[in-house]
Amino acid sequence: MKRAAFALCLALLVQASVVAQAAFDFETERQKLLELLADEHTDIGREFA
Repeated sequence: MKRAAFALCLALLVQASVVAQAAFDFETERQKLLELLADEHTDIGREFA
């Protein structure tokens, strides 16, 4: 019974991880990061763009 419960928990964890990765939009997050880096004092964001 413990093995079945462990397998179920593991399957749910893997499924949740896959869903979280699928929902992550890399380009949007990259753009947000570049906007945070590109402030009026430095051009770090533009250098890495």
